[in-house]
Amino acid sequence: MTKQVKFIIPLMVLLSMLTVQLTATGPALGADDDLNIKKIMKVAFKGDLVRKVGTNKATAQEKEELLKLVKAMQGMKPPKGDSESWTEKSKALVDAVQASVDGKEDAAMLLKKSTNCAACHKSHKPE
Repeated sequence: MTKQVKFIIPLMVLLSMLTVQLTATGPALGADDDLNIKKIMKVAFKGDLVRKVGTNKATAQEKEELLKLVKAMQGMKPPKGDSESWTEKSKALVDAVQASVDGKEDAAMLLKKSTNCAACHKSHKPE
């Protein structure tokens, strides 16, 4: 084998392993991603992040990731509806995720109550 082939084969193996690892870790957002409501919904709600946190199967890192996402969403302008309703609903969501991060016993109940998709979408999701 030539030196180039000896170098390329391990490099290809390493890149393959990295690709598998990145794929397995799911759609988490990086620090440089521009967050918007659509991206947050995809990662937190359509993915299994909220479910994992709500069933206490999430790691501490996953709980912190969800907290970061819902806090970011809380600070955004609602695409539809009044800001008072948005503030009330998003605060309940942030408080529920914070309770989970803090290990409070009622965290799962709070999260289930604050993740009522229909209630929020009826008021704030654009047509």
